Amino acid sequence: LARTDAAIAVDPSSAPAHFARGRVLAAQTKWNEAKDAYNAVLRLNPRAAGAQVELSKLHLQTGAPASAVALAGAAITSDPRRVDARVILARGLIARGEYAQAESVLNELRAALPQAATVHAQIGLLHLGKRETAKAMAAFLRALELDPMEIDAVHGVVTLDLAAGRQAEALGRLRTLIDRAPGNAGLR
Repeated sequence: LARTDAAIAVDPSSAPAHFARGRVLAAQTKWNEAKDAYNAVLRLNPRAAGAQVELSKLHLQTGAPASAVALAGAAITSDPRRVDARVILARGLIARGEYAQAESVLNELRAALPQAATVHAQIGLLHLGKRETAKAMAAFLRALELDPMEIDAVHGVVTLDLAAGRQAEALGRLRTLIDRAPGNAGLR
């Protein structure tokens, strides 16, 4: 953070310095300050898709899915190739209960990236939102086949296991993964 602040002091019009500051602040869970840093990037470059995506993530994390959807849409307009923007768009739509639109976005992603674990995990979240537990579990398990450490899929399977009264399976799954990656904060 001190280095990004120093870079901004030298060149206040450096969008990369403001962006780096936003990343550091987000990692420190200083959400409002991180939003300010990303907004500074957008004041300097209104089409900075990276800042739009990061700001969208923050809005989603802080319970503002409408803003998250708008920012993700802007990022897609700025750079139509951004997969992360489409994933955040789908997550925002799911959070808003706009399942048909989210499903459309996710189906396009799955067609383009059939081996992307994160896409299958988001499909699982879509089905979870729609209370389609069997489909959600299938999507989460497919994501875990592709990447055993896909955190959204791990959370989804554990949530479904716990909801079904399978506490031992949920804890066993987590213990196995934590043994593989003891420093993984998402698992802890």
